[in-house]
Amino acid sequence: MPGTRNRYEWRAFATHFGALEYRLKARGSLRDISESREWYLVSPHDSGRNIKIRKGKLDCKVMLCQDGELEQWAPESTVPLPLTSAQFYAGVLEPLGIPVPQHDTEDSETLLDEHLLSARMFYRHPGLIAVDLVKRRARYVLGSTTGGGTGGDASDTRGGKDECLGELVELEINGATLRSICIESASADAVRTLAADLGLDAWRNRSYVTALREIMGLTPTAPLLR
Repeated sequence: MPGTRNRYEWRAFATHFGALEYRLKARGSLRDISESREWYLVSPHDSGRNIKIRKGKLDCKVMLCQDGELEQWAPESTVPLPLTSAQFYAGVLEPLGIPVPQHDTEDSETLLDEHLLSARMFYRHPGLIAVDLVKRRARYVLGSTTGGGTGGDASDTRGGKDECLGELVELEINGATLRSICIESASADAVRTLAADLGLDAWRNRSYVTALREIMGLTPTAPLLR
């Protein structure tokens, strides 16, 4: 977000959102379209950290607080690949509440790229679940919720604290297809207002971590709608 990296999010998941998708596109100005393959690393023990491998980096976001149904997330760390086993344990296992091996069979000096992490690390630690995602993401500038803004120039990054961004994502999760819509802003009130305007607030707010833990059977599945 312009001016801050901490943001409130309202994110929902469904097989299709119907008219909501068209309202999002009509309200916003297209900013960019991207596709990526990512690994999300989740556990039964912690839902307050979003840890993933994307574009050659180990990224971690942390949930700072909750404001009603909204969650405020902020970047915590970014470590470029390859990693040592010690870096993987410190950046993934410990934050997720997974015990670190007392007698490590990995050479502490061996550098692990994404392929080696998948082969040696993702499936050998009880409680660690690696989720393979493909994202096709269209991002939109939705403008300010004050002053009657309904979008704007996608190249203009001078928006204020109440400016909102939105995204529509086509997901493949371990081969299964799903869609996600998200509105985010540095202002919780701006997210709530725009979610109500578009009708996104009919869906339950779920982070990627919460949704993936449900999909992978780590926590009970809750209704998609509120």
